[in-house]
Amino acid sequence: MVKLGKVGRIGGPYEFNLRDLVKMKDVLSGNAKDQKFHYQQTFGAVDGMHTPKCEVNEAVNLLLLRKVADLVYARPFHSLMDQDQVRQEIEKVFPLSPALAALEAAGNIDESLAGSVRIGSIYMKRGKAGGKASPLEHTPSTVQQLQMLAAAAQSRRAVLLEGDTCSRKTALVRELARLTKHDLVIIPMHEDIDTADLIGQWLPVVSEDGSASLRAKTCELVRDAMSTFVLHCAALENDEGWAVMEARQEIGIVYTHFNTATSGNSEDPAVVPEDLRMLKMLKKVLEVMAERSNLKNESAFAFSQLRLRGEKLEELLRCAMAKGTEGMAFTFVESELVWAVRHGAWVLLDGINSAPSEVVERLNSLLEERPMLNLYEHSDGEVLSFQNKKIHPDFGIFATSNICRKQASKLSAAVLNRMIRIWLPRMDAELEPASRDWTEAPDVRATDLFQLLKYKMGGVLAGEELVTVLLRFHQTLVQMQSVKRIDFVSGFSLSFRNIQQTIESLRYRLQQESSPVSAVVWAVQHNYAEAAHGAKDRDSIKAALAAELTRADILSAPFSRLPLSQQREATWEVDAVRLELLMASLESTLCSLLASVIHAASHRQKHPHPAAFPFIRTIFQSILPRLYAREACIIEMLPAWDGFDSSDVQSRELVLLACMRAMAQLMSSEKLRVVPVSKWELIVAELERLCNDLVDTIFVFLERASYQDVHQRSVELKNVQSVLATFLAALSFRGQLTTRRVIQNKAQKLLFEGKSFISMITSTVAAVTLWTAPFSDSTVIDLRAKFDASLDEQKDRAAKCAFNMFLQRPIVDSWSSMNSMVRSVLVAGAGSMESLMPLCVTLQWQGLQWQLRIKDSPRVLLVPTRCTSQLAVDHIMHLDELF
Repeated sequence: MVKLGKVGRIGGPYEFNLRDLVKMKDVLSGNAKDQKFHYQQTFGAVDGMHTPKCEVNEAVNLLLLRKVADLVYARPFHSLMDQDQVRQEIEKVFPLSPALAALEAAGNIDESLAGSVRIGSIYMKRGKAGGKASPLEHTPSTVQQLQMLAAAAQSRRAVLLEGDTCSRKTALVRELARLTKHDLVIIPMHEDIDTADLIGQWLPVVSEDGSASLRAKTCELVRDAMSTFVLHCAALENDEGWAVMEARQEIGIVYTHFNTATSGNSEDPAVVPEDLRMLKMLKKVLEVMAERSNLKNESAFAFSQLRLRGEKLEELLRCAMAKGTEGMAFTFVESELVWAVRHGAWVLLDGINSAPSEVVERLNSLLEERPMLNLYEHSDGEVLSFQNKKIHPDFGIFATSNICRKQASKLSAAVLNRMIRIWLPRMDAELEPASRDWTEAPDVRATDLFQLLKYKMGGVLAGEELVTVLLRFHQTLVQMQSVKRIDFVSGFSLSFRNIQQTIESLRYRLQQESSPVSAVVWAVQHNYAEAAHGAKDRDSIKAALAAELTRADILSAPFSRLPLSQQREATWEVDAVRLELLMASLESTLCSLLASVIHAASHRQKHPHPAAFPFIRTIFQSILPRLYAREACIIEMLPAWDGFDSSDVQSRELVLLACMRAMAQLMSSEKLRVVPVSKWELIVAELERLCNDLVDTIFVFLERASYQDVHQRSVELKNVQSVLATFLAALSFRGQLTTRRVIQNKAQKLLFEGKSFISMITSTVAAVTLWTAPFSDSTVIDLRAKFDASLDEQKDRAAKCAFNMFLQRPIVDSWSSMNSMVRSVLVAGAGSMESLMPLCVTLQWQGLQWQLRIKDSPRVLLVPTRCTSQLAVDHIMHLDELF
């Protein structure tokens, strides 16, 4: 097809030879075992085990070959049309049934399994490092691209990502490194780079304790750390206070030391040990900043990259000190690439086709099927390879290439033949029609880009409509530019970057309480109109935006707020949102009840009766400070309790006045609702409704519990019980509140009814949390650990992940179908029967008890009966027959 000119007219060169068959072999050997188990499990679940086993195996093998052929033969082409033509040929050789074709397209990412991550049908081992790179939203297109990249990485070969600007080449490698917890070293490749920068070079050692060149590199690292801190962390000082200021002070100490050492006597050998101490201090600060949860992911990633540089420099300084030479000498300083090869980090050669050809060709041996790197620049001539264990098993090499980049050149066939090539289209390419006829322009709502931007606009009112307007507007500008109706200044090009910057500007304006329409106009003005070539072009851009804003489907849309993305939250965390919302409403109602009692008891008085002081103390010391922690009135009230003396009448009087003053301020700001005595029955009715809803929600929350998260759900319910216990202590007060008998009686009745409802919830929670105790039993944990260890010994990542995914399903649905999972694991030869059988029996027994308690008879604690035991015996006998 390439020789006949049917495909391959764009990009290239495309030379298919025996190396491509070797690539297929490597990809299959790295993924086939796990993928086969995955598809057998998935196909069995869809098919219902009706297809004979031999036919399933044959169909799965075809699917594996098809996916690998797509990666090796279709993905390198720089055109979606060419890729589709190649896939049509692959379809003729490896035809798929409709069911398998559906499985090929389906996929998601599962990060819940410790030690492994599943990306579509690819299972990868997780490391122990990895910086906090900005996570990508896992849209269908993103998952598909990550799956292809993961499959290529599992082959242990070098991977080349090709594509134009804004095709997410670097972002995908960063995301894969984040998912697999690998350190990623990014090496910018440019026209001025040479072999010494890529491999290493000889540098002068001034004294026995250090090198002037190393000190210079250390000073450069310190300057970069200071600038990164100022850029990313200056805004945190108001929020973090002493923590960020302390980090800034430590970086300032290091910065001052190296500036003094560089400008003063930098060749003094006594300076170098102090340099090493300061470098350790800097590295510790960088580690702390990289782990801060409140930093943006881009900031944390920047600090993580600086930390890697610091570790390398520390190692080089130690080596220089260990040599023990005197006077002027030279030492070979290895590059970041060689450091990554030795320590198992991933390397990304960013823009490899911008580097001189002789520099790229120097890496040919590292790109081979059996990679090796000969450091002949070193005097010892060291050779690094997998065979002599000088290349770390976790090392991986990636590269990106953009043929449209200025001063870029085409890579040689020798380099391309050694790498698995994946071409990626521009992110906004799906907005353009397949042909030049713009009358058939794609619907922006049907694109993957639309789903991605909806995630970015999560929590924004009319977010979906704003995304639609922006994508249609961008699509219109691309069309107008293609027919030369508008022009932009030199160097400006329409790409996804413009859309991304416009979204960020839009969110910024919306945070300034701007209306959606004015915000989108302002964002477009700053990111599109200002780059127009002239006034006529700016007017055309404004007219295009006005046309999109006045379209009928936008004006008549039922504007709603987009939900925040929850794709990275565990199932139990998503389920807990409903529980937490109900708890917030219940706490607000209970606070209103207690405040109403205090207000009625202190009517015409400064405060309630002195005998009510324990009641007041519980409310103002334990309840209100937790719910209104940021209110100034509560903050001002708390010091009054510090010097409180219960035996001193005057001290108690001051505390009560401070409490009543705080409550009055909360009431005046309408943050605390007080109901008059005549309407107390409304509080009781509202409290009854909320308590009934909460009990129902608790049982739904438990019905969705799985073997994996039942402990987390139990902890969440114990938190509910702990919060309500504080309210229960206040509602249990039976002392005198006021001297007025009518109010006293009504208040005691209200507190009693509130206590009855809360006691019902706390007793329910106490009962159901007892049901979860067997799942945390040490015996069950030991059985799980033993089974996981047997899978780890056989390197069955797919079987381990599939079993854990099965245990993530609700217990009421999964316990009875566990036999089919056990059968699949045994047939695949994964694990050992000695470790699997006792675990399976235990989990089924627990599941049986759980179903009888939760599903069959909700809200009732059941004691296992003879029927229960007989059902358990039947399952155990079935398991015995299976094994």
